Amino acid sequence: MLDIYISLTAALISAVGAFHYFSKVKKRQTPKMPWIFIASLIVGSILGIAALYVTAQFPSWSTVMVVLFASIPIMTSVVFYKTFKESKSPLGDIQIQVGDKVTPFAAKGQAVVRLHLTS
Repeated sequence: MLDIYISLTAALISAVGAFHYFSKVKKRQTPKMPWIFIASLIVGSILGIAALYVTAQFPSWSTVMVVLFASIPIMTSVVFYKTFKESKSPLGDIQIQVGDKVTPFAAKGQAVVRLHLTS
């Protein structure tokens, strides 16, 4: 039963951190470094790994639930680590309106493919 509580706590901590971060993004106050979100993912991942360890020692009917709940913060940490590592999040007031023209861009080290979009 302890493994269920640990995995639920891990998922909830990660969810609270994500809610905090995305509420800031929605208000156009994206933090330069999302420390609360990062900390919640680290704590959630550690608790998720602990829950998986406990459930591996004492498997029971709840093992499937524990694996699902414990996997959420671990997978979220991996996805956001890759995202934050490879790109910079937009900061401050994002000024994009519906109907704005797309600024020309190209990816470095990639073949350029030109698309002609029609409506």
